[in-house]
Order: sequence, then structure tokens, then C-alpha cells
Amino acid sequence: MTSQLLTRTKLFLLVGLMLTVYSCEKPVEALDTLNPHPVSPPCLFEGQENSMDGYIDDTERSWMMDCFSGSYQSVEEIKASLLGDWELVGFGEGWAPSLTQPCGHITFDETTLNFDFENEFIDTTLATSWTLDSTFSLNVKGFKLVTDIDFTDALDLRVFCEEFIFHDATPSDGNMYIYRRI
Repeated sequence: MTSQLLTRTKLFLLVGLMLTVYSCEKPVEALDTLNPHPVSPPCLFEGQENSMDGYIDDTERSWMMDCFSGSYQSVEEIKASLLGDWELVGFGEGWAPSLTQPCGHITFDETTLNFDFENEFIDTTLATSWTLDSTFSLNVKGFKLVTDIDFTDALDLRVFCEEFIFHDATPSDGNMYIYRRI
């Protein structure tokens, strides 16, 4: 009886260990058939010594204010300006800021965007179609990037200007992501 219990215990521990190791494998990148091999530049935030990581610093706040004052006011303007490459240059967390700065890169063409994103929990490359929606909230006209993928946090872009695109959800404990044209 005790040898059966010991054998079952060993088997249970072995299966548990195997499941733990299997669950720690890096997920396979999700790719759309539109562009099966998106290529992004290397992460520019490796080794960054910004003591404000996780918080919005004065530089990021300045970029956001400049972009607000010069933001595009039509879907057509925004669509034309988005084409090309953008890199994540600013990040802020609204709840429990961490010490890690994510890396992100977006490439837009007329109908498709390639999105490369990496932080301490996610490492993914996605390709999807995109469009823009006009929004209207509290008597303010706005715009929103709409994609076919469920990655709303880092792609929930709502402010568009010549040099930057971003969204700041930190007032409601969300995150802020600022991308700069490269």
C-alpha cells in the first residue's frame, strides 16, 4: 500500500514538474498571413538608465502637450501621416509603476500594420489590418486606431500628430504609450 502511494506521489510530482516547465516556454509569435515575417529594429530600451521608468517624466509630458496642440483633425490627415515606421519612446503606468521599459515598434502601410512588442510579460509580433474611427465624447471630437487583434493596451492610440502618436490612460489607472516616427 505504501509503495503504491509513493509511486503515485512520484508520478504526481513528475507530471506537475513537466506541466510547470511546459507552461514556461516562450509562446510562438502570432503572425497574420498578411506579412508572415515582420522585421523590427532591435530594442532601444535595453540598458536604459532612466530613473523615471514607469512614471511619465517631463520629456514625455512635453511630447504629449506638443502633440495635443498640433494634433491632426481629420481621418484623412491621420491615415496619410501614419504610413511608415514608429518606435515606442515613452511609457507610463497608472498603477504600480515597474522598473522595466517595454519595447515597441509599429509599421503602417495603407491597410496593414505590423506590431512588435516586448515587456517583462509579453514578447509578440503581430500583423493585422487597421482603420481609424472618429469618436465623440463630452463634446470633444477624437479619433481611435481600430485593429482586428485583441491587444488594446499598447495599440489603443487616440492622439495623432506629425512626430508622435499616443494614448494616455494613466488618469484611470491605465498605461500611456508614446510612439515617435522613425
